[in-house]
Amino acid sequence: MKFSRKIIAIILSAFSLSSSFSMVQANAVSDDDIIKTILDNRSVWNLKKSNNDDYNYSYVLLLDLNFDGKPEFISSENAPLSQHLYKFYDLDLNNKNLNKMSELMMSANLNNVEFSSYSYSNERFYTVKSLVNNSPQTRYFTNKITFDKEISINPLFQKYIYTNDLSQYDSWLYYDIDKENLVNTTESDYNRRYEKYFSDLTNLNLRYRIVEIKYTDSYDTAYEKLKQSLDNFSVDLYLNGDSNQDGIVNVNDVTYLQMHIAGNKNTDGSTFIDETNKQLFNCVDMNKDGKLSVADVTALQIYISKNKLF
Repeated sequence: MKFSRKIIAIILSAFSLSSSFSMVQANAVSDDDIIKTILDNRSVWNLKKSNNDDYNYSYVLLLDLNFDGKPEFISSENAPLSQHLYKFYDLDLNNKNLNKMSELMMSANLNNVEFSSYSYSNERFYTVKSLVNNSPQTRYFTNKITFDKEISINPLFQKYIYTNDLSQYDSWLYYDIDKENLVNTTESDYNRRYEKYFSDLTNLNLRYRIVEIKYTDSYDTAYEKLKQSLDNFSVDLYLNGDSNQDGIVNVNDVTYLQMHIAGNKNTDGSTFIDETNKQLFNCVDMNKDGKLSVADVTALQIYISKNKLF
């Protein structure tokens, strides 16, 4: 009887494993699926042919805007009045569609912006900083991008110079954004708010690559360019100093790191921190000396105090 139960258990276990493997295989998302979905909808985002093919190109990149491990697609193109139109798309791989989530009109194209991913408390979001340098004015914008069902873009800071002589940088004007309205402020107040805002954030270590796809590019050429962008796509969701991996950096992480260094083990005998996990290790190795020690505990305490993380 025991033997029969054992055989049945083995068969059920094997069936369960094979079923779960099949599910994983069926739901797996390949680079080819992503790129083909984008290219099959090329008419939606890539600029159309006009009299001057030199201007028929789109800057594109892939970002994980909702931090679910899957990329969303962004394109930028020229628009009237020297503006650039950003288009944000969700990839519907099942139906091979691009679902537009939002648009943003800005004076800078993707080649003039810097995307960064950040965390504050339990919130994760992107900032995009753009530089527009069109004589006689130069502008810097900083916007916050958050994701729910649609993309939400909130302006944060802005400064610009408007002068016929761009060497006269004493003419900079500084603005905070209050309820989506520009509020004139001093340079010191601007810097104080700007620096305070980013000092309270944890950078999530974003990697991305912007590529240019021309209207005249062949399918294969466009495919290779998108592959380059996808190969650079990643967001390190391990927060700096989050030793216990609860998504919050606070004094509990100090205690957890101390216990790990002291040699404490989990109930299953495993170490508190898996030092073979390179991403996790790099986030906990606070002084970047390649080992975990009391020096990292001290560095983590200083980091938490400095960034007022509790």
